[in-house]
Amino acid sequence: LVVGTDVLFAPSLVIPLLHSASMLTKQSGTCMLCMQIRCKDSHALFLNKVHEYFDSFCDISESVYDNEGCAWG
Repeated sequence: LVVGTDVLFAPSLVIPLLHSASMLTKQSGTCMLCMQIRCKDSHALFLNKVHEYFDSFCDISESVYDNEGCAWG
């Protein structure tokens, strides 16, 4: 299991992140990342490249954007 938060902040680190996470979970692992958009270029690159490293990807962003009672949601 690989868990990460706030890991996308520089485009130059997106591919190394994807490569490392995919290698660590290759056999039967799971990678879960919680990301707030800190760098639009990094986020866009991640979404563009994630399918090259993982067979399955689920983006649940839309379901957590409008979280009443939470100033961050």
